[in-house]
Amino acid sequence: MPKQNIVKKFCSRWRYYLVLFLAIASFILLGTYLHKTNFFTSKEQLINFYGFSITVIAILVAIIQTIRNHDWNRRHSAMTFLLEILEKIKPSTDIIHNHFGYFGLGENQVIKVDEIHKKICEEDDRGKFEQDQTTKMYSLKKDREVFDAIREVLNLYEHIAAGVYQGVYDKDVVTDLMASNFIKMSNVFSEYITHVNEDMYPQRNGKIWINLKTFGSELREKHRKNPKAKERARA
Repeated sequence: MPKQNIVKKFCSRWRYYLVLFLAIASFILLGTYLHKTNFFTSKEQLINFYGFSITVIAILVAIIQTIRNHDWNRRHSAMTFLLEILEKIKPSTDIIHNHFGYFGLGENQVIKVDEIHKKICEEDDRGKFEQDQTTKMYSLKKDREVFDAIREVLNLYEHIAAGVYQGVYDKDVVTDLMASNFIKMSNVFSEYITHVNEDMYPQRNGKIWINLKTFGSELREKHRKNPKAKERARA
């Protein structure tokens, strides 16, 4: 586990303890001060004050525990979901590997657009890509296996990245499990993502797979340019 994550979790845990400690100390000091200034006219009032203090502290403990349990459940749900997603897209990732040698590619290597077109688009007798006369786009092969595999993987990575930015999925969990995957996926298909946005659907203003691209760049900036940063996942 990265050192910065350990420090972060340590600080987060002790933040709750600090709040609890301050609450207890405040009630003790307040009770002592009121007792010394003869605010309480009887022992019964003093006992009632400390009884009230204990009740408030118990409620505070319950709230803190609920918050911590919610945080743990959110992280656990995110981890379970991500593992299910990785298992779900494995067949599609295997297809991409079989056609492009994905697992053997380095993070900084890029699959060229023409190379992808040769796998997903129809070619005429002269070896040129056929165009749809209506859309002016290249016609897809009848066997859409590679095309569907690429789209499924990119769409699921986009979904996860969007979930991170919307606060649906815990960013630390996603980073810990999939940082390398995001860095590699966003870079290997960077030219294809640009092609889809600029050449095929310019009206979308570059928003297709934008979260995947942005999150991948963010993780690359953090984990590759900082030599001390590490993450568990390896693509």
